[in-house]
Amino acid sequence: GYNGRLSLQCRFEMLNEQFVDACRELQERNEGARVVLEFGLQSLNKLECREINRMNNIRLVDQWARVLHSNNIDFEVSLIYGLPHQTVQSFRESISFCSDVIMAKKICAWPLMLLRGTELERRKDVLGLHEEIVSHVDGAIELPHSRILG
Repeated sequence: GYNGRLSLQCRFEMLNEQFVDACRELQERNEGARVVLEFGLQSLNKLECREINRMNNIRLVDQWARVLHSNNIDFEVSLIYGLPHQTVQSFRESISFCSDVIMAKKICAWPLMLLRGTELERRKDVLGLHEEIVSHVDGAIELPHSRILG
């Protein structure tokens, strides 16, 4: 059987019992198998989420986090910093929700990227966003410059 790590990108709002059961059964039936679900919450602030067209149903996020914990399924969440209207306080609140309320095993924070051809990139001037390369990440794993900047 499978005995590695299986990472799946998901949305809390799209989870269902069948999927959770399948994840749990994969771990139970295969010694050493580990399912990790990755959720891109981006932010928990309604104004910030509205600007990036990525609303989250907090009630469902909390409900499914509890289900995942009770089924011993690990999950991680990703947040974005640099969002329109985001403040240090609103970012801290998103982190607190992820650590204290849904108790994510891992919380990642990524800078906002204005991907070419997206609605957010088209609205960058209206939102007062400007682009610059600030990353010192290994170029082999970074998104190509042509995908980030228009």
